[in-house]
This record gives sequence, C-alpha cells and structure tokens, in this order.
Amino acid sequence: MHVLLEVISNTISQKYLISGILENNGHEISMNKLGDRVAYVSADDIYPWLTVAQTIRLRSLFVASDRSIFKNADMVEKLMQTLALSPLRNFLCGELAMAERQRLKIAMQILKDTGDILLLDNIMKDMDLYDMAFIIDYLRDWAVKLNRIVVMAVQPPTIEILTMFHKSVFVGALLIASGRVIYFGSSSQMMSYFDKIGYPCPSFKNPCDYYVDLVTYDYLTSASSLESTNRIRRLAEIWKEKAVENCEAEVISDELSPKVHRINCCRSALLIYRQACCFVCTLNILKRFFQMFLNRPWMYVKEPIYAFLTSLFLGFIFFEIPNDRYAAINARFGFIISILAIFILPNLFIHIERVFDERLYLFDDIRNRLYDPTFYIIVKIMYDLPVGVMCNTLYALPAYLLSGLPPDGTFYWPSVLQFIVILCAHTILWRYITWIVAYVTLLSNAIMFSGFLIHPDSFSPPIKLLYYYNPTKLAGGLLAENEFLRRTALTNWFFKMLTGNSTDGGNMTELLIGCERKQVSIYTISHCSKIRGSQALFFSGLSSATLASSDEQLREAVYIYTIWLLIVLATLLLVVRCNHKGFRVNGPIGID
Repeated sequence: MHVLLEVISNTISQKYLISGILENNGHEISMNKLGDRVAYVSADDIYPWLTVAQTIRLRSLFVASDRSIFKNADMVEKLMQTLALSPLRNFLCGELAMAERQRLKIAMQILKDTGDILLLDNIMKDMDLYDMAFIIDYLRDWAVKLNRIVVMAVQPPTIEILTMFHKSVFVGALLIASGRVIYFGSSSQMMSYFDKIGYPCPSFKNPCDYYVDLVTYDYLTSASSLESTNRIRRLAEIWKEKAVENCEAEVISDELSPKVHRINCCRSALLIYRQACCFVCTLNILKRFFQMFLNRPWMYVKEPIYAFLTSLFLGFIFFEIPNDRYAAINARFGFIISILAIFILPNLFIHIERVFDERLYLFDDIRNRLYDPTFYIIVKIMYDLPVGVMCNTLYALPAYLLSGLPPDGTFYWPSVLQFIVILCAHTILWRYITWIVAYVTLLSNAIMFSGFLIHPDSFSPPIKLLYYYNPTKLAGGLLAENEFLRRTALTNWFFKMLTGNSTDGGNMTELLIGCERKQVSIYTISHCSKIRGSQALFFSGLSSATLASSDEQLREAVYIYTIWLLIVLATLLLVVRCNHKGFRVNGPIGID
C-alpha cells in the first residue's frame, strides 16, 4: 500500500520503473497532473526543532492556496484548534507524542489545499483507539464538508473503527494483496461479500484481523505457502469477475474532475507569477533558519566557540616561532599545514552535523514541491556564508597572532588580513565539500599531495597533476610565500587597500633564519650562515620564490580556486536534485 500511495502522490524514487494507465473518470491524465492535486501525509517524522505554531505558520507561508482559505492567521489558528493542537503550540515537535505528531502532519498537508485527494500512509500504526477514532472522525467530516477524497492506509484494530468509514456519502475499503485488488467497496458490505464467496468470518473473530490474515502469504512451510498463494490468486480472480464491472460503471463519467484544469493562458500566467516570487520564498526560508537558531542556539553557537578554542590550542602549540634556528623552517611549514587541513576537522564535523539535521525538513519540503532544491541551496549558501566567514576568522586570527609570524612594521596588518582571507577561502571550499562527499578521505589525500609532507619532486607525473590542482597546496603556497618572502603581490595589494598607498617594499626584506649558538667543551661556534626565506621556499618546492613568480602563482591560485568552487557548487546542486527530486514519469501509470 505504501508503494501505491507513493505512486499516486508522484513522490516515488527514480530507481523504480513504472508503467501503466492512469485515468480520472475515464480520462487519461499524466502523472504530474495527478501529483499536483494530491496532498500526501507520509509516515516520515517531522523536523523536531521547531514548535507546533512555527511549523504550521511556516508551512502556510510557503503554500499558495487556490481557494485562499488558509491565507490569514485566523484560519491557521482555527485549524490548530480543530486538530487539538492549540495547547501544544509552544512545544517543540520533538517533544510531542506520536499521535500529536500525526495530527500536526495532517494539518500541514491540509494547508496545501492542492486538490481533491488527501493520501495518508499508515500513520495510525501503534496508535490507541481514542486517537485513531479522533483522526478518522475529523477527516471524515472534513472530506464531507469540502467535498474531498481521503485515502488512508490503516490496520483497524476493531470492527468499530472499520465501520467508521461508511458513515459518509461514499467511503470504501480497499483490500490489496501483492498489488492485486481483493475487495473494494463499502466497509459495511465487506462481511457479506466474503460470506457469499465462501470465506465467512468465524464467530468471535475480529473481522479486521481475519481479512488481513486471509490475504497474507504464509511462508512457514512449503505447503502453507502454496495454499496461501492459490487462495490469494483465487480471491483476486473472483473480485475481477464479479465486481470490477460494477465498480467501473459507478466511477467512470464523461467529465474530468473539476480540479483537473486544462492549461490556458490565465492559469499559465498564475503559475509563472507564483514561481517568480523568489524574494518571498527567500524570506520564508531565512525566517525558518532564524527560528531554528532561537530554538536551539547551542547547535549554532558551538561552531564559533570551538573554532576559537581550537585556534588558541594551535597557537599555544606553535607559540612564538623563533627566527634564530633552522628548526623554525619546519615549524612554519607545520603551522601552515596544521591550520589548513588538520585542525579544521573538528569544525567541519560540527558543521556537517547541522547539515544532516537540516536534511529532514528539506526532504519534506522538496517532496511537497514547496520550492526548487536549487533555490534552497542558493539561499542556504547566502545564509551560511557570513557564519562561515565569522567562524573562520575566529579560527585564523588567534593562532596566527600567538605564533608570532606576523612581521613587524607597516606590513603587520596586511599580512594578518591576507592570512585570514586565504584561510577563509580555503576553509569555505572544504565547508561545502563536506555537504557532498566523504570529506575526511578527500582531505587526507589533499594533505598527502600538498607538498608539505612529501617533497613535490618525489611525486610521479600523474600525482604531480593532482599536486598542481590541489587547493591545499595552493593555499599553503600563498601562506608560505607571505611568511618566508614577507613581501608578495598579494601582500602589496592588501597594503594598498588598507593604506591607500602603493609600496615598493621599503625596508621590508625577506625572512632571514639564523642558527642557534651552541657551547661545547672544545670550541664555541661563534657564527654560522643564515638561510634566506627565498632559499627555504625554493628548496621546499612550493614556489620559485620571486616577486614575479608570486604574482603568477596568485593568478593561478585564483583561477584554480574559482574552478574548484564552481565544480563544488554544480556537484552540490546535482546531488540535492538527485536525492530529493520526485519521480517524473513520461508514460501513464496503471491505476483505474
């Protein structure tokens, strides 16, 4: 039954191949047209970190009712009252009982007001009799009052619950086994029908349980399996012979359902207008992000806090890196690779936890066709980008200042700003890669092929190609140039941006690394040669260590990072659309 409801609501996954004929009152219609007029209450849970009132009001902002019934807040409030949700309006959805969550999901689908049909999966499973009777009674009255069709997948525990389905104009019971119809008609006539075909319900036996057992396969033994298979096949053939003709005569008419409109110019203009309201949809998505932040601030605040603490920890590890010993060269390279790749992992784990948490409501929104998944990703990046910049600034600044790497003099703040910008660009790239793939494996490979752990001359030609386009290598090379040369094309650009004056370097020279004097018993080393920053950078293989090469490497880094960002964005949009897009069937579907 679940698959049948997924097919009718047009939300089934693309991995299924469906064929057949779909008719409405004898007229063949497309799957998309039927899906647009169906509201589907699935068995999936709702997002737990919004209150009941926030969930319903946000849904009312996203949907555009054809009849404008629930457009104002009073009607939304009335819907909450009729479904007994008003006392729970300020409760988080995760705090609700199972029956209360199901009533909330029904309210969200009624708000859509998309058409004549409301489908409900087996949402009343494990629900007590009182709650089950309340939902059935409400939906029955709602369907009669608004002339709607309600299709429910239920396992009624008692005959009293089953008989509640025949108290309206026409409510039928559908019994299915392996996709074949066993019975379809009034629930009050079900017992008499099975009596006539030779399957009467035994005395003192719950008819609901008996009829379900009657159409259930028994796999305990080969004999019981064969017997149940033959019984179900015979029941399906009996129904096809005796009842299908009468059922078709009652259902088929000469007119389409009034909700299935043929496309005209006015209706096309209305659809275009609704799709053009991107600004309103953007505000609604941002409003939901803000309410989620207010309901669970720690989930969002802990990322900048952890970024700041991680930066302090890294800064104390590499505290005041000296210039008077050769070990300072490796310390500088170690600091760069640590802050670029190793210590960003905790923050990426925190970020990806929140992204997976948000997938719950995203899947529900896309399934209900509230907005396009591409549009959501764009709004999500707009909302997340300032947060990412703030967290990465808190991650970069304390560690860089504590390490003592910023040069003294006029290039102090340009170097600090350059370090923050490069680190933000690099970390934001990996921030969005985490939305797509197993980033730990990819980041580990980026570290190995960055040139910091293994010298680039040791790479084979295919690996050198990966090394050349490695974003970690590009960011690390720019940071290493700034540290060892102290004056690069990017540093000059930041200096001009901050001061408004161009510079030729002045008295700013490249880094000179001396050696520590050691006292031994025989003699004392009074002097030793110093290593220039350009020499250390050249031997590392990360740069040819000239100002001209710095300008060239900067342009290459900008081009390659732009390509990486475009690839990540395109892949992200593709992944979201493939994971959340409803199945669009070109051919008809067999339900008549």
